[in-house]
Amino acid sequence: MSRIRFLAPAVALLSITALTRPAEAQVNELQIAPVNITMAVGETRTFLATAYDTRGNPLITSNIRWLSTDESVVEVSFDPATPNVVTVTARGPGVASIEARSGTVVSRSVISVGDPGVAGVTQQPGNLPGNVLSSVSGHLVRIDAEIFGTTTSCRMGGFVEPDLVATSYTAIRGATDLRATLADGRTIDDVSIAAYDLDADIALLRVNANHSGQLTRGGDPSANQQVWMIAQPDCSTTGSEAIQVTGAADSRLTLARGLSESYRGAPLISNTGSLVGMAAAGSGGVPASQLGRFIAVARGNVTSGQLQSAEAVARRENHAYGSLSLQSQTFGASARITPLEDWQWPETARDGRLPFTFTGPMGRYTVALVSGGNVLSTVTAEVRPGTTNRMVLAPPVVADEPEDQPAGGQIAQPRGGGGFPMPLAIAGGVGAAGALAFLLLGGGDDDPDPIPQPTTGGIRIRIPIP
Repeated sequence: MSRIRFLAPAVALLSITALTRPAEAQVNELQIAPVNITMAVGETRTFLATAYDTRGNPLITSNIRWLSTDESVVEVSFDPATPNVVTVTARGPGVASIEARSGTVVSRSVISVGDPGVAGVTQQPGNLPGNVLSSVSGHLVRIDAEIFGTTTSCRMGGFVEPDLVATSYTAIRGATDLRATLADGRTIDDVSIAAYDLDADIALLRVNANHSGQLTRGGDPSANQQVWMIAQPDCSTTGSEAIQVTGAADSRLTLARGLSESYRGAPLISNTGSLVGMAAAGSGGVPASQLGRFIAVARGNVTSGQLQSAEAVARRENHAYGSLSLQSQTFGASARITPLEDWQWPETARDGRLPFTFTGPMGRYTVALVSGGNVLSTVTAEVRPGTTNRMVLAPPVVADEPEDQPAGGQIAQPRGGGGFPMPLAIAGGVGAAGALAFLLLGGGDDDPDPIPQPTTGGIRIRIPIP
């Protein structure tokens, strides 16, 4: 009993010590708010930095340091007792960034400062300033996706960790195989999917390559901010293109215009070289803040070996491709294909002149035969992954019309229910022949179709066989 009484206080003491002196949690991500704003000279704003752990949970930490990239433009001041809050004062016209740092984790906010009463400094369109493009380009990846035997090139992504590449899910949607081409020219075939999300339009790829460095994530862009897309529209030359962010709400970005497929997954870069988002499908984009939690999940899946192939994901989401080979004997006709499943996207709808081969994600489609602007027939067809379904489209069959009937509506039948009338030639004069025909045929009223004959001294009559 004495031993028990001795150990209990010791355990309590150790527990109190652990509670009063907790270990400092490691910061995996920082987010600054607000981001990328315009201020007037002399204006003061308060900024907040939020830290997250590897699971995406907010942290309370004292290990945050602040700085300004140009104190002649913006100046920062903060209280060590509240290291996540900072006061920023605009000192002079220009563009500068403030940075929040915790170890190697950095988050930035770009501030444009204009003279009092002036709307602010507008960045001019064009290439990224200075050597930013070259430093960012080294961490870019071209992604080639094989979809139903056809390789779709020029999709883009960027390293956000030494072996993790961030891109959009639409850049790899439906692929059965992936290949990554690095900035140094290396081609990597060992590419798997570490994490993805359809609604967020994000995919994290594990690229088995010995790559050093990564893109630095910054804060989310604001509406009406200019960013730069980094892509390879010609599948070989990396370039930047300025584009305006017209909307930033509900964890989505809206870009000023729709983009071609070669821009899917293209990093969106600020003028300081920070990754602020990714281009997705159409005119949509993904803000950088959405990447943090997916990177943490992807890292956990890499560690535990829970990686998936592109083909496995395509089949799991019903996005694996197949095709319909459509033909018709209707001259000049075309086919109109409309998706029916909820996992198919509207862009899969197609029109094409027959013969026509349609390729799209698995599932049911309505296939209409169209000629002269009119729909002649419709049928439901199924696309099966990895196969081609051949079909012949035909207009509906119309029943034949009955042949015209004789006057009176019925064909005359001989008396007695006998067979068809047979011809009989009788020699003699016209009068004798006429009398015989009258007697045999009952006056000839039952013969509806007398056959005219030339007057050659004889006559041809039809006599029913009894």
